[in-house]
Amino acid sequence: MVFTLFFLLIALGASIAVTAVFGNWAAFLSVNAALAAVAAGDFLLNRPKATLEVERVFEERQTLGLPGNVTLRVVNSGHRSLRLHFRDIVPIELGAGSATLTGSVAAGATGDFQYPVEPKRRGDHEIGPLTVQVAGPLGLTTRQFQVAGQALVRVYPNLKDLPRPELRLRRGLAIELGLHQSSWRGLGTEFDSLRDYVPDDEWRHINWKATSRRGRPITNQFTDERTQNIFLAIDNSRLLADEADGRLDAVIKSAVMLSQVALNKDDRVGLAVFNERTEHFLPPRKGTAQLSAIIDTVYSLQGRLVEPDYRSALAQIAAFKRRSLVVLFSDLLEEVDEALAAGLAELRRRHLVLALFIGDDRTNAMAMERAHDSEDVFRRATALQVLEDRRRALTGLDHSGVIVRDILPRQLTAALINQYLDIKKSGKL
Repeated sequence: MVFTLFFLLIALGASIAVTAVFGNWAAFLSVNAALAAVAAGDFLLNRPKATLEVERVFEERQTLGLPGNVTLRVVNSGHRSLRLHFRDIVPIELGAGSATLTGSVAAGATGDFQYPVEPKRRGDHEIGPLTVQVAGPLGLTTRQFQVAGQALVRVYPNLKDLPRPELRLRRGLAIELGLHQSSWRGLGTEFDSLRDYVPDDEWRHINWKATSRRGRPITNQFTDERTQNIFLAIDNSRLLADEADGRLDAVIKSAVMLSQVALNKDDRVGLAVFNERTEHFLPPRKGTAQLSAIIDTVYSLQGRLVEPDYRSALAQIAAFKRRSLVVLFSDLLEEVDEALAAGLAELRRRHLVLALFIGDDRTNAMAMERAHDSEDVFRRATALQVLEDRRRALTGLDHSGVIVRDILPRQLTAALINQYLDIKKSGKL
């Protein structure tokens, strides 16, 4: 039993009045005993469990950074109005910490109570338990109990803010990302049709027979070869584990976007997530079910403070006999890991490898900032040395036949999609 503020104010006022009028302890104790008896009766008459139903209503799948709501739907099947005070435990990752709601629901009525959430971190989060305090008929006491347990909220990457306008427009490219499947007509590998020559067409694609027949320059138009394998290898070891720099979030967004584009182009997409071991492995498949599987795999992905096992993870991909485009998302420090070099070399025997090394915006910013004192000079010099070591290491990899890109998180999605489209266009697969 919990006394309400209303009861405490009554008790205080009655005590002061009785003491002032009668001036003795007997009267004071008698009044408070009577108030306690009334409060006990109020508590005993307050049995809302049998007549109160509460249900949480919310989207189990929330989007990172986008506001949402959790609704408490209350059904009061009793014969009196209920004064309610709810408290739901909400993790800080959902932007709340806790939620308290107060209101009344009339007898035989239904009421909705809402509180906002705004997810700040991907992954699985639990809300609850949900407790309620119900005031007694006289409003002197409350009865508290749990009305709902814990519930799972899944926070997915925000794919709506991806930089689609940055993707280069090419002649004949009619692709609305994520909306429909389309064919690329351009410099692919399979003949599609004839069309009039335009100044930027390559001479080698002019169809001389058709040109002679029609009396004007005619060029061949090609489509890219269909149903190729794309393998995404995401390193979530310590190299990308720092949440503050947002690199792993950028990798996840880009991987999902590339999967969407590739699947729309009828390619098969596979996924490997690795750190000190291979954490997830999805063989290449086509279709929307594969896209859902990829999203469900990566949405809760967190960095691990362990060393990456490149050799085992890349060997698993290299074992696939069909030639694939293997996209590696990782980073490096001052030099290329021997296991990474060996793994990439093994992949190169059969597959086309695109290695994306995600740089840290903070290091680049530090290298460009103006120095105001000796500490700034030292910090800038250190950043410049790190970037130079990185450039030298990546140059060595680039000469090994691997397509190497040193890229910042904000540039990753557009650059990756364009690189994929360029590879499709060139017929390298």
